[in-house]
Amino acid sequence: MERILICSDIHRCTENFLQAMREADPVDRILIAGDIEAEKEEYEQLTGLTPLVMVMGNCDFYLGSGLPLTAVFTVEGKRFFMTHGHHYGVGYGRPSMLVEDAKAKKADIVVFGHTHQALDETWDQIRFLNPGALRGDPKSGRCSYLILELDEASGKMDVQFRKLGILPDAEQDRTVDVDTRQVEKAMREIAKGRSVSQVAEKLSIPRRTAEVICRIVLTHPGISADAVMNKIGL
Repeated sequence: MERILICSDIHRCTENFLQAMREADPVDRILIAGDIEAEKEEYEQLTGLTPLVMVMGNCDFYLGSGLPLTAVFTVEGKRFFMTHGHHYGVGYGRPSMLVEDAKAKKADIVVFGHTHQALDETWDQIRFLNPGALRGDPKSGRCSYLILELDEASGKMDVQFRKLGILPDAEQDRTVDVDTRQVEKAMREIAKGRSVSQVAEKLSIPRRTAEVICRIVLTHPGISADAVMNKIGL
């Protein structure tokens, strides 16, 4: 059995992605259907050893990250076809071009994004899933993702759409209890390509603290330890 986190349309809202990972934990695999607006290596580092599949969205072209436009792979006996959807004219209603390409690829499950609206439909015996957007639906402002559980042995396929939760006030306001020396150590670990979990374990600090440090370092190349401390209010 595999438990998969599926999300899309992050649009630089890395903290929302990290929060979705916390809420969904544990997962066996992560799928991101484009419009990440961040370097591929940043997300590979954030997800650590968890298998990650990403495709390019229409807002990712300028990064030169080498993300593919489509991905085809198999999980628990189900053939996946993932794409952002902008090349298929996805919008409201049945995405005819996407359906035809999915049939040609013999897909069982199609994952796409672009519309910022959650969708779970079956067309021509193929399951089409859009997790919505971690940036938010332009009409409702809802930030969403989905959890897909698959079990080849039993034939189970469970789709759970989730609205991104709000961190408790105590979590949002909690002081990050680290000093400059620990931040310097964290920065060295990040430079070695360590994941958030590995940094937290190596320094014996909360995962939430490691997430904050990693996000600041990865989005501010060349930043000093003192500057990191300033940004997290210490």
